[in-house]
Amino acid sequence: MGFFKDMAEGFANGFMSSTVDGLRAGIPQGQSPMGPALVERFCREVGWSVDERQGEVMLLHFTDTVVGVRKVAITPRNRLMSLRVWCPAFMNARQIPNEVMGYLLLRNSELGVVAWQVYDVGNGNAAFALASNMFMAGMDALVFKHVCETMVKEAKAFDEKMQAAGLL
Repeated sequence: MGFFKDMAEGFANGFMSSTVDGLRAGIPQGQSPMGPALVERFCREVGWSVDERQGEVMLLHFTDTVVGVRKVAITPRNRLMSLRVWCPAFMNARQIPNEVMGYLLLRNSELGVVAWQVYDVGNGNAAFALASNMFMAGMDALVFKHVCETMVKEAKAFDEKMQAAGLL
């Protein structure tokens, strides 16, 4: 019970701190002073560029031997930065092997700032994605780079395992 209480208190304290800081700076609540400009700055600082834009979503392209181009989708909203990487594998949700689900759960406990998701793509099929939602306040270019590279590396490793098992 202590872990969950500490986690909830930490989240609440961080949220309240960022809200108070925004109000002190004269920024209307719910709006970010950072947004896309912060993502662009981080990219410049690590020598990357935003390769594609789809509305408010910014996409970074990484070369990948499994899928060719692996895309990290970044959506800066309010005070959070949402990062997603999708894997090409999808299958009937009721037929996902236990080994696959076990692997994803184990990796989630080891990854830290990113986590695997299994989501519904319709018609009873499920797909796989890595996700991270991070507060932009206090983030820097090195953390941003680490998260993006971790996601790309992890997605590639998963796809290689799926491919070796004949599931991709």
